[in-house]
Amino acid sequence: MRITFQPVRQTQSGFALVIVLCFLLVSLLVFASVMTWVSTNANITQRNNTFNQSEAAAESATEYVISQMLSDFKNLCLNPSTVYEPLSPPTGDWPVQYTFSATNGDGNPVFVSIGPTNWTTLPSLYTGLKGLGQNCVIACTATPQGLPVNVPATVCQTVWFGSIPMCQYAVFYNVVLEINPGDTFTIAGRVHCNTNMYCTGDAANKLLTFQSSVDAAGTVSNTPSPLDLQNGPPGGTRSGNVVYPANQPQHSDALNLPLGNASTNYSFVALESLLQMPPAAYALGTAPAYTTNGQVYFANETDLIITNDAATGTNITVLYQNQNLPSPNYLLTVLPDAIGSINTNITYTSNATTHVRNGTNFLYTTNYYFSYVTNANFYDYRESATVKALQLDVGKLGAWLSNTNSRGGWQYEDKNANASSTTHKGNVINSIYFFNSVHPVAGSVLPGIRFVNCAQLPTNTYGALNASGLGIATAQPIYVEGNYNVTVDNKNYAYTLGSTSNGCTLPACLIGDAVTLLSSNFLDNGSEKTTATQNYITLNAATFEGIVPSNGAYYSGGLENFLRLLEDWGSKTVTYNGSIVVMFPSTYATNGWGSAYYGAPLRAWGFDTTFMQQSKQPPLFPSLKADARSAWTYQ
Repeated sequence: MRITFQPVRQTQSGFALVIVLCFLLVSLLVFASVMTWVSTNANITQRNNTFNQSEAAAESATEYVISQMLSDFKNLCLNPSTVYEPLSPPTGDWPVQYTFSATNGDGNPVFVSIGPTNWTTLPSLYTGLKGLGQNCVIACTATPQGLPVNVPATVCQTVWFGSIPMCQYAVFYNVVLEINPGDTFTIAGRVHCNTNMYCTGDAANKLLTFQSSVDAAGTVSNTPSPLDLQNGPPGGTRSGNVVYPANQPQHSDALNLPLGNASTNYSFVALESLLQMPPAAYALGTAPAYTTNGQVYFANETDLIITNDAATGTNITVLYQNQNLPSPNYLLTVLPDAIGSINTNITYTSNATTHVRNGTNFLYTTNYYFSYVTNANFYDYRESATVKALQLDVGKLGAWLSNTNSRGGWQYEDKNANASSTTHKGNVINSIYFFNSVHPVAGSVLPGIRFVNCAQLPTNTYGALNASGLGIATAQPIYVEGNYNVTVDNKNYAYTLGSTSNGCTLPACLIGDAVTLLSSNFLDNGSEKTTATQNYITLNAATFEGIVPSNGAYYSGGLENFLRLLEDWGSKTVTYNGSIVVMFPSTYATNGWGSAYYGAPLRAWGFDTTFMQQSKQPPLFPSLKADARSAWTYQ
């Protein structure tokens, strides 16, 4: 018997249902995976967005503190870290509120660490310069409040705050800088201008060459200034012939002196006022004069103050200043140190009516005077005025400082430099402020300060304290007769370009309305230019002064004439080793530059590289306040 099997027939509709269910299951799995991915990604995105917002909030908190530190530092000085740690930005109008916390968990909104002050190479923004500075770390953690995901973020910033000695610039101009020399001219050190620069060389074979960094807050043009009609149209078409290092010149922010007032606009008037007698709020010899605000005035910083009587220009007064003296006697009157005699012609009387009798008698009396400072009158042909000057004999000043008698300077040196004394200032006497009280009369009378016998600056020492140079400050024009600061022993000399590195000079500066060089036998009573009597003259000092800017009627004279001359120097050489700082238009010596009153010399001008050393900073010379961001991190 044969058994046969019938084939089973598949139901088409059932099979399709299974397929649909399989696809549906797969779709559900895919959808579930997609939704999970979307949810996860959304969460990550939300956390990332929240973190970015928190990071911005933390950065805002650090920037808020940094802005306050910058304001304090540039106008005065940094406060202790405890002043800044409680600060937090105003957040009342923020859509999200945050809790700010210091990274060290001390309960303050911000962590602030102010490092020690050191003499160091400055950040890359100021390549080639050195100064006193400190690194400050500002850090904050911001945590959002009331969000589905409260992700905190931390921002940490490092900012360098420091001071840059202005003498570390070969050239620093706060006014328009013009350089249009008539011969080959080389500038070796760093150059900065807070406004615009106009520079040209004389010819293709007589180049103007910058050997270091050049930066300006304004523009740099290799053409004359539009206000210089001597070198530009219609007087000429001079342009070009300037050589810069690679990648120079560059744009930079303006650099400013601290003026002790957050509302100060750094105007020329404000800057020039630092050279004047201090205002009543910081008057000479008062306790406020020795606060940070008071010390921005040069008069309040100096060891000696020399002035005179406004009516006659005589009656010289010398004061010794020391803020460590018992309050309120911060100033001591210095007694005249030299003795002389004068005769007085006495007429006797006998007639009862006329009380006159023929005959005279000479009466000799003792007269004390200062051996090192006196009055002098001479003519400035450029200003068309007689200069009524306070005149300092620098050599005799050095002798007075070492004089141990009751009227000598040693007693003041002892107060200044004796380490065992409460009046110890940490330096020998090294700075003088002059104020000539004579009132200027345009085209007739000009107050001024003149230095003679100044080849060797005082070499006074005290114990372990060595001679530290001489800083001079005045509001009036300065005149230097003969060589200045060229020897320390009268045996070895620094007469040539770059020779200040041979140890024959001391740190020195001249701060005033203008600086004029006179030959050693300058003719005081001359009314026009005479021939210079020296074969060469050398000035080794940083200078801080004013100029008479180009105004469309006359040329400023340019950098090449920042040192004024009143004689015919012919082919003789004027050597300058120093730092040229021009901060404002002159307010006393205001007549324009011209060639009628002097004959141009050969110029050998260079930057004094010793100013790069901390121990070689000229007394009184000011420093710029600067800052630089050096690090920014987040987490």
